[in-house]
Amino acid sequence: MGEWYRTPMDKNGAILKIDLADFQPTQHLDIDPTHHVIVNGLYMPHTVIRHNERLAYCDSMAYRVEIEKNAPIQLQGFTRGLAMTDDTIFIGQSRMRHVLRIPHAFSNCCLDGGIHVYNSTYRISRFVSLPAQQVYQILVLDQDFSLERGGN
Repeated sequence: MGEWYRTPMDKNGAILKIDLADFQPTQHLDIDPTHHVIVNGLYMPHTVIRHNERLAYCDSMAYRVEIEKNAPIQLQGFTRGLAMTDDTIFIGQSRMRHVLRIPHAFSNCCLDGGIHVYNSTYRISRFVSLPAQQVYQILVLDQDFSLERGGN
């Protein structure tokens, strides 16, 4: 919120809830964001999703994922990209582009890009390294998904 880029070390990120049911693309959206905050105090939030009626998001520069009513999932690098199934959470990790912004609260930052495959029941994960350094989005597809036209 505000001019966050002027003080990137501040935890001033937020998630807003705005009803856009009657919004038309040609009209001006005149709202005060401070009246719509549902989560604040975030450190570069990304990838806000809902799964099983729970809000989940990456608090990227805090290297964690928050899932409503659960303890945060703490990782070692910049989290961005999130997908969930009933028993597995897929969390993207991007290479830190601004090394001088690494929070002093952490003694280490992993610079690898990849995906954490996390089992919340056992609180364990595996890291799958990717040849790409930036993860922006993760999508879980049905095993019958096909890119071929007319395919299942």
